Amino acid sequence: MRGRAAQAALMAARCWSPAAQPAVRCTVLPAGSAQVASRPARPVSGSYSNVASGSTTSPRRRRKVTLHKLAQLHNRGEPIVMITAYDVFAGRVAEAAQADILLVGDSLGMVVCGRESTVDVSLEEVRYHCQAVKAGAKTPFLVADLPFGTYLTPEDASRNAAYLLKSANAEGIKMEGGRRVLPQIEATVAAGIPTMGHVGLTPQTVSALSGFCYQGKTADAAMQLLDDSLALQEAGCFAIVLECVPGEVSEIITAALDIPTIGIGAGPRTSGQVQVFHDILGMFPRPPKFSRKFAPMGDLAESATATYVDAVRTRAFPAVEHTFSMNESEHEKFLDLVGRHGSRPGVVLLSRGSPPVVTPVAPPPREIKSVAVVGAGSLGLLVAGKLAAEGVVKVYLVDHATNQCIDAVNARGGVVVKDLGEAKSENFAFEGFAGAFTSVDDTIAASGLADLVIVSVKSNDTVAAAEAAARLCHPEGTIVSVQNGDNLDALSAAVGSDRLVVGSTTLAANKVDLAAGSVNNANPRGVTSLAAVATHGRPRAEAVASLFAASGLGSCTVDGSGPDAAAKVVWQKLAVNAVINPLTALLEVENGRLVDLEASRELARSLASEFLAVATAKGLALPWSPESLHLAAEDVARATAPNKSSMLADILRGTPTEIEAINGRVVDEASRLGVPVPTHKSMLTLVRAKEELQRAATSPEMEILTTVDEVRRFRSRHAKQTIGMVPTMGGLHAGHMNLMEAATRQCDLAIASLFVNPKQFAPTEDLDVYPRQTQIDLDMLREAGAAAVFMPDREAMYPEGYATQVDIEGIDTISEGAARPGFFGGVATVCTKLFNIAQPDKVFFGQKDGLQCMVIRRIVQDLNIPTEVVVCPTAREASGLALSTRNQYLTDYQRQRAPVLFRALSAGNDMFTSGESNNRDTIVSTVQSILESDSIVDSVQYVSLADSRGREVEVATPGCMLSAAVKIVPDGDAQSVRILDNVIFPERR
Repeated sequence: MRGRAAQAALMAARCWSPAAQPAVRCTVLPAGSAQVASRPARPVSGSYSNVASGSTTSPRRRRKVTLHKLAQLHNRGEPIVMITAYDVFAGRVAEAAQADILLVGDSLGMVVCGRESTVDVSLEEVRYHCQAVKAGAKTPFLVADLPFGTYLTPEDASRNAAYLLKSANAEGIKMEGGRRVLPQIEATVAAGIPTMGHVGLTPQTVSALSGFCYQGKTADAAMQLLDDSLALQEAGCFAIVLECVPGEVSEIITAALDIPTIGIGAGPRTSGQVQVFHDILGMFPRPPKFSRKFAPMGDLAESATATYVDAVRTRAFPAVEHTFSMNESEHEKFLDLVGRHGSRPGVVLLSRGSPPVVTPVAPPPREIKSVAVVGAGSLGLLVAGKLAAEGVVKVYLVDHATNQCIDAVNARGGVVVKDLGEAKSENFAFEGFAGAFTSVDDTIAASGLADLVIVSVKSNDTVAAAEAAARLCHPEGTIVSVQNGDNLDALSAAVGSDRLVVGSTTLAANKVDLAAGSVNNANPRGVTSLAAVATHGRPRAEAVASLFAASGLGSCTVDGSGPDAAAKVVWQKLAVNAVINPLTALLEVENGRLVDLEASRELARSLASEFLAVATAKGLALPWSPESLHLAAEDVARATAPNKSSMLADILRGTPTEIEAINGRVVDEASRLGVPVPTHKSMLTLVRAKEELQRAATSPEMEILTTVDEVRRFRSRHAKQTIGMVPTMGGLHAGHMNLMEAATRQCDLAIASLFVNPKQFAPTEDLDVYPRQTQIDLDMLREAGAAAVFMPDREAMYPEGYATQVDIEGIDTISEGAARPGFFGGVATVCTKLFNIAQPDKVFFGQKDGLQCMVIRRIVQDLNIPTEVVVCPTAREASGLALSTRNQYLTDYQRQRAPVLFRALSAGNDMFTSGESNNRDTIVSTVQSILESDSIVDSVQYVSLADSRGREVEVATPGCMLSAAVKIVPDGDAQSVRILDNVIFPERR
């Protein structure tokens, strides 16, 4: 029978024209013949089509779909439409759309309940959802899944199937499996229960199928599916579901059978199709490859919910039209009764006839057990050191720009704070210090999310710091800014107002020793004022104030909550900055000198007077007169006498100052309010001019070095300066610029190399066509602030007779090393030479080339190279695609589809971080399945889960690297393109 059916199916399949439409079906005739029967398109009617066309006529009532009706549809070649449904809403929608079959599938475990698989769905759950669907759908044929474990024997199958028909109003049942469930199917059919089969990917036994991946990929496997389908037809099934089966296979199976096939991920040539209701509506962000989003209901639901939340929080909802009202006389009586019995807590009677106002009660703030301080400048170090001293909270520093300080703090085990003045002391207690980090990802991986994040960075870094704070902070945590300048709008935009607290402080730090990780607390009796931005946020501010006071950070008060209170606190801090900072920058003097220079004191008085005029026009009642503000600024200048203001430090470095966020903010508000501020305008203009002059003086022309001797002479001239190096092969992009930015921020000078290293290319690889854009690269490096570029030719790096190779033992046996034998030997060799030639203090690489970063760390460690390796986060396009020089090879179509690699890796990362699984095989097979099921992927070269030394692991832990490389299918004349990517597993939350 197998031979005859297969032969007939094959002949029928060969009848198809390449241009044939899905509505045309091959009907199997006796062996040796075939016939093509045209099935006309099915007319569309019903409420949805009427609404779409604008018709107001009622749709003709549809007759009940029965097994006989399904057979008629099949015989006429009309596609059968099946949809999963789980509740009355889905039933009503499917009824209106005139679906033929509704399936209450055990997929409800994953789609409705969010479980990992369908295995633990119970018979009672299916019964419950069947009843709900039946309440909304009367005409479709209702099929219920028999869940896993309910049809282990023929007796179980017939008993449980009958139970669903009797108690849940199901009209048929479905069982998964081929020949192994024939006895069970024969039993239900014999009991008169309509039974649907299911072969291919069977979710109930997915663990035995190596995960959610398509079946029938080989000829033998496809033949097994055909045999199983014929057997199920012989056993009496009225239809068979084909799930995740190649289109060529499902076409032949459909042609071989006399009963309908219902495809899901099985191509267009089956007798009908089934889709999950939620996938049709686009409810999930990452639907399966075989589904199509027919409406963006997930996005619409999120948008509608967000709009509702906003409407409630802004009291735009409910409005009058949504509110029930009392009779006016009864309302008056009610108010009398309330007044007679005394005011109830939380109820304020405004006046006779006015409605009572209920004061909102904010939820209690999250208990503060962990604190992240973003910004390792003087104030950030002071706050972190004080908070960590008592060990009451866990404290960690985050600052990508002061790596020298980060290293020193980690080496010492905390921040040394020296209290000056009357309470002179030195703190070496680091009980609560949890570490200092240069990236948000590393911080979260090591310490988890923080209950409190303190932002203490320059105004120019506000956006980046606020984005980091938003990622670091627990959703119920608090974010506090103690910055200079008015950054309230930028902070609110990045983190929202609900959890934001702003602070103004007279705490002062001086004589910061970045190399030692120490700071002087110049004003131990400093005062900090806090205000919550949200009206209901006062408890957050109070919790922060209690922590500050308990940690020896002077006195701390809460000055209210709401936008006005927050603006007042911000402008209190702005007041002192606007007086001191521009004067020190222009005069190039330390803070204390301002008090000694009479000319500067006069300017300070003028700045204070103008500032208070603007504040008053804004409606801010600040606690100073012009003279008392001037004196307050002088007090701060004396307390920080040896300090250079941040604005002066920026001028001397040739870097942008905070003048725009300080005096520029005053000038902007003055212009808006019509207040004259000539002194502030002068400060703004003069500091801008000084910035420009200083940048020009400290930005010499970039040197281009082509020989080893030239590089060594350059290094000798800058022996007292730290040098950061970014090795590249050219073809620069934004990712390289991120590395250059890190190098310029962390070191005195940044240099780069441009050298296409032939030892990294196999004979069959793209050495000859590798993107070379020398002039563009040089322009980008010059713009990025590179002090020099090393551009050797091949002879300079590998002169005649060169015979040395640096190899990493075992590297060619794992992941990328196995995919590109010899590649890492070439990388190790050229980097060893570059490090030896340039002798950089730090070298900068991107995490995108994860195993390469491991190799670089290994050679630096094993060969005792006195260089620090800094790995920066992977730079990505908005789609998630990792930036790479070879992305230039991608066509628009390939680039559009290539982000599947990052999505697959992210799915594996989500499995780990959510606690779903830490098993290597499970995670890797999930990634593999996603990649293999996407038609853009030509081949998967590897999927790897490795530790920090590149060794494959069986159990994932924080810090492990999940990586993969794939080849993208050719597009027209464009060749297949190889791309790779990785993610680092963070600490589980």
